[in-house]
Amino acid sequence: MIRTADSENKPTNPELWQNCLKLMRGEIKSFKHEGKVVELSDGKRAEPAQKNSAYLNGRALQKYKSLGGGWKKSASLAELKIADRIAALDIFNSYNEFLKFEQKVFKSVKDYKSYVEALESLVPKDAKSEWLYNHHAAELAWEDGKKSEAAKHIEKAADLNPFENEVTGVLKFIILDEGRKSDLQKRVEEIKDATERNTAEELLKDAKWGGRLATFGVEHRIASRIANLKDWFEKEDWVAINTQGKIVGPCAQSDKRPKETK
Repeated sequence: MIRTADSENKPTNPELWQNCLKLMRGEIKSFKHEGKVVELSDGKRAEPAQKNSAYLNGRALQKYKSLGGGWKKSASLAELKIADRIAALDIFNSYNEFLKFEQKVFKSVKDYKSYVEALESLVPKDAKSEWLYNHHAAELAWEDGKKSEAAKHIEKAADLNPFENEVTGVLKFIILDEGRKSDLQKRVEEIKDATERNTAEELLKDAKWGGRLATFGVEHRIASRIANLKDWFEKEDWVAINTQGKIVGPCAQSDKRPKETK
């Protein structure tokens, strides 16, 4: 969705904006701005199929803003290409706008860090957009082994969850270690929405999640047994028995107790 004429923007520094686009497209390796050489910070240039993508324009937008570039209202954006119009939106007007852009980023990035760098500063301040961003950020963080980041994002997504998405609940169950593997499997089976249930089932089959889920179940059982043993030691009345099998008093280490009972 493109903004209407009365709210459309154009760059305050057109030359800087074009240089940022060229840099991301791989048309130039660097350029000078205010006496300094500007290069790609991560060394990643666009593949041929990405050269007019919303993802590329989003990266160019981040670079442009980091160099002090801004936007101003224009009566028309007729002089700009469609791809440039998308990039000129310094904030998305609605969840649907953000959704289209986010999906392209989520499908193209390979790790949590790249996802956050591409989107964090562009997420609109509405519940749906923030839920979507945190849901996918949690998923990528967990797959990268970043447990604390995954926990932070999934708690945020679960608190918002404007669509009451069951997959968010499944991710939260795993990341925050909320129960046994059998409990989770039962929860997935009880999801009423077929699409969400299938998504959750496929998620658990994936090696990145299914494999971790297997160890997750083992870890939970071990933790439960340790807790039971601790409870047993603390609540039972233990006694000391001598070498003849007779009770000689409460169980406690003491220098006064006969050596054979220690």
